[in-house]
Amino acid sequence: MKTLILSALAFILSGQVSTEVKTKEATVYICTGPKAKKYHATETCRGLNRCSGSIKQLSVSSAKSKGFTPCKICY
Repeated sequence: MKTLILSALAFILSGQVSTEVKTKEATVYICTGPKAKKYHATETCRGLNRCSGSIKQLSVSSAKSKGFTPCKICY
């Protein structure tokens, strides 16, 4: 009986721990220049070499909401 209670308690606690894990969204890089339309996986992607603005780090969902699409070089 003790084993059954301990097993049930362990099962309940393990479920609670796994639900607390937060997912981290991927970080991407964009150029803030007026003609920039792509987001990049790395800050060193050669697609960012001609960036006329600054390079900014943000989440994928934020980049997509601003109208950016994935770079064909690094994705």
